[in-house]
Amino acid sequence: MSLFGVVVAGRLVQTDFSKLEPNKFLLVIPEPDKVSHITVFMTGIEPFPEGLAASVYFNFPDATGCGVWHYLGYISNEKPSAIFKISKTNKSAADGHAFFGMNNNSLVVAQIGICVENLADIRFQDSGSNQKIQPIDTFTEFTQKMLESFYNYATSFAVPAPGGEMCFPVKTLESWFNNFQRKLSSNPNFWRQST
Repeated sequence: MSLFGVVVAGRLVQTDFSKLEPNKFLLVIPEPDKVSHITVFMTGIEPFPEGLAASVYFNFPDATGCGVWHYLGYISNEKPSAIFKISKTNKSAADGHAFFGMNNNSLVVAQIGICVENLADIRFQDSGSNQKIQPIDTFTEFTQKMLESFYNYATSFAVPAPGGEMCFPVKTLESWFNNFQRKLSSNPNFWRQST
């Protein structure tokens, strides 16, 4: 029996998830144009290990036949089921997510993806979903901002070296790292406000 189950409004329970990786599961939903609400739940076979939960994603085929992954929410030991509204407006207006980093070019069905991951990361992602759905590749944006910060900081201490190249003292790296870590611990989103 599967760890997860899905009920599409007006249909029987589906539990036939394919296990893509140890922490990623996929379920095909036929006739996606008739989907209005889905309920995703834990079947009770096994609880999540401490500190883990599951992000739920929905992939609805678009005009090109390729689906785009949309983050819906999550389930956890404390919240073992959730009901999600799947409306055509949300399907076309929601920002995309690269749930598994894959696209199925012949997608004629919808898919539900479940990814078991750190509960703290899921809650962080979920906290922004009321304002705007956060793409999974926020990590890329964060990394870019972090490297820009480091580059700007380090180059401000650069001095010419023999051969004409610019160098900076190694202590600059330590100083930047301590500053960045301090800012991150006081406000995990400080990098979003910096230009």
